[in-house]
Amino acid sequence: MATVADVLDQAVRFHQAGHLVEAEQLYRQILRDEPHHADAWHFLGLLTVQMGRGEQSLPEAEACFRQALHLRPDSAAAHNNLGMVLQEQGRLHEAQTCLEQALRLQPDWAMARNNLGVILQRQDRPVEALACFEQAVRLEPGSAEALYNLGQCLRGQARLAEAQASFQQLLRRKPEHGPAQKCLAAVFQEQGRLAEAQAAYRQALRLQPDDAEALNSLGDLLKDEDRLAEAQTCYERALTLAPHDGLRIKIALLLPTLVPSHADIPRWRDRLQENLDRLRNQDLVLAEPHLQVGAMVFFPLAYHGLNDRDLVSQLAALYIRSCPSLSYVAPHCLPPVAPARPQQPLRIGFVSTFFHTHSVGRYYDGIIRHLARQDFRVIVFQGARAADPLPQALRERADTVVNLDPYQPLSALQKRIAAEQLDVLIYPDIGMHPLTYFLAFARLASVQCVAGGHPVTTGIPTLDYFLSSQDLEPADAQDHYSERLVQFPNLFHFFEQPRLSGPPRVRRDFELPEDAHLYLCVQHLFKIHPDFDELAAAILRADPRGLLVLVQGLRDHWSLLLRERLRCRLGDDLARVQFLPWQPYEHYLHLLTLADVLLDTPHFNGGVTTLQALGLGIPLVTMPGAFLRGRQTYGCYRRLGVLDCVAADAQEYVRIAVRLATEPAWRQQVRARIRAKNPVLFENVTVVRELEHFVRQAVANTRS
Repeated sequence: MATVADVLDQAVRFHQAGHLVEAEQLYRQILRDEPHHADAWHFLGLLTVQMGRGEQSLPEAEACFRQALHLRPDSAAAHNNLGMVLQEQGRLHEAQTCLEQALRLQPDWAMARNNLGVILQRQDRPVEALACFEQAVRLEPGSAEALYNLGQCLRGQARLAEAQASFQQLLRRKPEHGPAQKCLAAVFQEQGRLAEAQAAYRQALRLQPDDAEALNSLGDLLKDEDRLAEAQTCYERALTLAPHDGLRIKIALLLPTLVPSHADIPRWRDRLQENLDRLRNQDLVLAEPHLQVGAMVFFPLAYHGLNDRDLVSQLAALYIRSCPSLSYVAPHCLPPVAPARPQQPLRIGFVSTFFHTHSVGRYYDGIIRHLARQDFRVIVFQGARAADPLPQALRERADTVVNLDPYQPLSALQKRIAAEQLDVLIYPDIGMHPLTYFLAFARLASVQCVAGGHPVTTGIPTLDYFLSSQDLEPADAQDHYSERLVQFPNLFHFFEQPRLSGPPRVRRDFELPEDAHLYLCVQHLFKIHPDFDELAAAILRADPRGLLVLVQGLRDHWSLLLRERLRCRLGDDLARVQFLPWQPYEHYLHLLTLADVLLDTPHFNGGVTTLQALGLGIPLVTMPGAFLRGRQTYGCYRRLGVLDCVAADAQEYVRIAVRLATEPAWRQQVRARIRAKNPVLFENVTVVRELEHFVRQAVANTRS
């Protein structure tokens, strides 16, 4: 006759072989005969979790583990497994207690240490969770689960190099680990190592071909490279695997970042309009649009040189219909709004993902830092997990700094901002990152403004004002905005004048010829409109010694696309076009000084680039456009009172450029006039006082 031990041994063999029904029968047989058998209760709990029979499986498993612990309180395994069942039920504090007890009984148990880390991470205690994962890996260096969780935790804290090392260590031990391969790809993507990210996503898809998330991410990378047909294939395949309307929107609104030709502009815009009309008649539902749609589908529109107000307004209306929660209203903004108490400082918030070494940070951190603290409480919302931190000077001068994790649910981020009970909320930029775009649909302050960090209207109805400058806007400017346009007397930025640093550099340091006339354009390649091709062709025809120097794109494929586009227009003169690699900031400033001529891009000018060039006394040729984004350099020249390099048309643009390159004496005269007057462009605290006056008036108007 079989003993209880024999039956348990047979049950465990069935369990391990996957014969779960047979194993359950034997466990229950043991417990009928011997109800105080702790191991049988424990194994039955594990089996119950594994079989997962509906909503009751977790409470039933919990009861089994509790009975096992009643019979054997010193079982570390039962404490661990009870903790994991409690975690699955969302009872995190109880789960933590169980795991801590398991570790008191068995301190060197790597799996329990890892499980405790998971629970702490779910409680938003990342530092403690990280310590658990690190200890689990020390205890068991080959633990795939601990290495994976360690990598994810490090990634969540923007410690990307360490996260990369953790995932790579895991993949060396277990090359077929698809989730780790996908996370490694995401880390590469967040580091800006896009070619490696693309290769890693492709490897993840070889391991897990039906991973919709990896397909979506690979599609985003391909879209950003303007490989739109391949991106669409990825999106459509992901849509069949995990349908959601965010993917449908991304497919419908695909646009090239680098405009292929003049003829393509109306074609793509007509396609966009047709797709918006079609989407408007569908019952779309978005839960987390900043994550589901993600990429800024309307970003390329700004580089077409046309009025985007109607298109972006239609897109905003589509999102409002698809995701009503976008229109959240902070409690303090619901009527009736209480009047401000006398002498009460106004609470003013600024939110951006670019408060670091980016043009937005360079433009606006001085404004934020110089607001009068006796009148304003300044709250800075840094919406990023990037390793590039908020500048220390800005962190020290803000009254409060709030970090917004762009991977959190939008509702949590809305409520976090609402908790600050802002009077005014200013978005220095909208249009370059999905987080700030989708946050702007909510009413989070009585007065909400957008500035020209991305100098295009948003179409979002909850943005009350667009902050601009008189020197930048044409007479019909209000027609370009869905917001009410505010034109300050001064340029709306507080920019520090650039200074050269490091040893002087010469042309050969950049592999540039000494005897050529250098026409340098350092703008992002997506700013280079086909109209620029015409200007470049005319300049090179007029100046046989001319060399056009461009800077390679943030995406390698953009340089290839632009080179092919230029080949169509320049023909043999393409040999006199040289692409330089992207330069470190100090080298880039020296590069500016080595050019004979700086060329501004039509329709979307340089912003920071213009200020850096003029701050160094270097002239650049510009041709004012019809919209703010094409008038930024012109506005700076107006402020200087130096208009020698402002062209009325393409022919004059070419004439000025060639004269600057071929007449050194005139070039030096223009440089001298710019240097004499350029201090007016920098560190102008008057614009801060203008903003303060506007804010007071705008808030008063909402309360009158």
